[in-house]
Amino acid sequence: MNNLASFSFSKKGIQTMKRFLGGDQVGRYLKIGVIQNKVTKSYEDTFSNALKLVDQAGSQGAKLIVLGESFLHPYDMDILKRNRTSISESAACHEFSRLAKKHQATIVGGTIPEKIPDDPKHIYNTSVVFSPHGTILGKYRKIHMFDVEVQGQVTYKESDHVRSGQELGVFGTTFGNLGVIICHDLRFAELSLLYRQLNCNILVVPACFSMFTGQRQWSQLLAARALDLQSWVIGVSAARDKEDVSFVRWAKSEIVDPWGRQYSKLGINQDMSIVTIDLEQVEIARNQIPIHQQKRGDLYKLIKLASSKYTKKYY
Repeated sequence: MNNLASFSFSKKGIQTMKRFLGGDQVGRYLKIGVIQNKVTKSYEDTFSNALKLVDQAGSQGAKLIVLGESFLHPYDMDILKRNRTSISESAACHEFSRLAKKHQATIVGGTIPEKIPDDPKHIYNTSVVFSPHGTILGKYRKIHMFDVEVQGQVTYKESDHVRSGQELGVFGTTFGNLGVIICHDLRFAELSLLYRQLNCNILVVPACFSMFTGQRQWSQLLAARALDLQSWVIGVSAARDKEDVSFVRWAKSEIVDPWGRQYSKLGINQDMSIVTIDLEQVEIARNQIPIHQQKRGDLYKLIKLASSKYTKKYY
């Protein structure tokens, strides 16, 4: 895949990028809005509330706005299947398109239960990414299913309900290549290392970790992937569930810097984090500890079998 350094931009294109980023140094500083919205059994209330938070983040100057996995519904497969939708019919996608254009922001729209026309038993767990023009930049469907059995704690087989995606989630943006993975994907270091090969400088992880796995692994895995990629990692969840639901989220959305340090963290309730990150820290970390160049290709190699359709879409 193409390295960002191989791209050249016209004077007009650079001016456009400056306008999107709100600064004079193209691509260095980026204001991010992390939305940890409350999810209730009322879809209408949850939807309206989430949109208000996204609008507020945009009004505060966020140029990358991210939401969590299943941000519109409790993480209950019966509920998700009842609310499955196509991307073209999704009210959330229509509204995110409008808000992305209004605020000239990139929006990673959490995940929605995407309808599979020929398979009524399964859904895709899909994250849709919107450009500052309001267009759909691309989509990523979760590829690793959470099929686990931890004795006395967690037994779950997501593959009974969700079909795996078949494409990578790397998207070309005005601030560099943006990678998206979903929840259980976070545990697979090979995937993140592949995203490093595709020159991602930000990894967004919409997630819905359980109380058991969240306490033991959430922060640790985010830090591990930040160190693997030497990039910014944004782990985002909806707020902890308060109602009587079968699955309670850990919440605690956080941002980790390219050195594996916690940069920003939310609690368990509805909240929003508006922070500015320095993308130059990615190149500093990669230049000072050049592990990508030090790999022993003569002894081991990560082979890319799939590709992303979206890395060349610079808008």
